[in-house]
Amino acid sequence: MLEQKQEEETKLDFQECLNYTLAKIKECDITEDPFPYLLIQEIFTPPLYKQILIELVQLKSWDSFHKPSKKKGNPKRKQICICDDMVGKFIQKSSVYDIEAQIQSQNEFKKEMEHYPALKIMNFILVSLELKTLLLNQFYSYQKQRYKPHDIPSLTKHIEINSDTSEFYMSPHTDTTTKLIFGIFYLAADETQKHLSTNLFRHKNDLK
Repeated sequence: MLEQKQEEETKLDFQECLNYTLAKIKECDITEDPFPYLLIQEIFTPPLYKQILIELVQLKSWDSFHKPSKKKGNPKRKQICICDDMVGKFIQKSSVYDIEAQIQSQNEFKKEMEHYPALKIMNFILVSLELKTLLLNQFYSYQKQRYKPHDIPSLTKHIEINSDTSEFYMSPHTDTTTKLIFGIFYLAADETQKHLSTNLFRHKNDLK
């Protein structure tokens, strides 16, 4: 009876976890310098976050498919393609990404995800229309010329998980202009390595 009670207490509810994440986004104010962004602490419920960390290290579907132009993985970074709305629509040999490798990574993760309830809920949250709609509405005033609210359901998304070694480094750069929103969810066990996080810089030409 005790074991059964403990299992019930740690059981994760998808809708509860989704509502928690959406509420955290709604209550966070946008910072505009050096460009509009949100910085949110504890984006997932504590029980979900704790279980995600346990399950992530057990995954076997890590790949290294992402390398511009050469289509060759970086040994200092392992990746899993969770979702890419474009991979089923085209395969280009000249593409920046290895589309076939992304499809394989995405399919392998979906199979594994069935055995990991926390990762399954995390995936549902990240790919949900509710999350996409909320974020795009939050930043709409900064991008009115680029899309309209009724366009949101058809806008595509690319989501991946990265596992970086201590030697991985990415130099300061501007992101591609085709992206409307870029987000990073840090999944760290503690706060001992804050220096490995992302730094935000002001563009020399004040590009937003």
